[in-house]
Amino acid sequence: MRRVVDVTVGIDMGTTSVKAVAADGDGRVVASLRMPHRTLVPAPDRLEHDADKVWRRAPLRALAALDQPRVRGVSVVGMVPSLTAVDGRGRPRTPGLLYGDGRGRHGGARHDADGFLRWTAAASPGAHGYWPAQAVANHSLSGEAVVDTGVAASSSPVFSTDTWTWDAEVVASEPNSCIEWRSTPDSTVQQAGDVCFEPMADGGTRVRVRLCYQP
Repeated sequence: MRRVVDVTVGIDMGTTSVKAVAADGDGRVVASLRMPHRTLVPAPDRLEHDADKVWRRAPLRALAALDQPRVRGVSVVGMVPSLTAVDGRGRPRTPGLLYGDGRGRHGGARHDADGFLRWTAAASPGAHGYWPAQAVANHSLSGEAVVDTGVAASSSPVFSTDTWTWDAEVVASEPNSCIEWRSTPDSTVQQAGDVCFEPMADGGTRVRVRLCYQP
């Protein structure tokens, strides 16, 4: 009988494949897979994905193929920058533009993210939104089109980290055990979290991090 454990899943949307791994609470890999896909080059200066197939459907297929009944969290990473237009259900309606695509210079843009947005908005002016690969995948997995700060920062100058900041203050601390913080009232982003350390029988340390924020 297969041993069923709580796992955390990582999904990596790469240029030529989607890779997924499931690890238990001690970091042991219990399942992994790789699903190849095509990178499309419709012209010498163009590099794109079928965004619906690779960014929306492939992460769902990868998660199902891992066959882990007790998934406690999923982290999605992928190429940056990237962009597609989506409809109200989060389904891509334009090609998934990838880093290095010539459309990153569309309209005289000096940065890929800016050019991608200009081209995609012109190609699909009535779109519900313009999302990078990670937002498409996260929406298909959870219903929320979210990205982390690393992905957002790669979209400069469309997104600016200069205006998305916070200062934090420690609200509780226990030496060698736990520290808790929250953002100060004047921060652009209100957030709070804690980090706790738990000694393990084998001499190692389990680290638990909790973070919540309101953009």
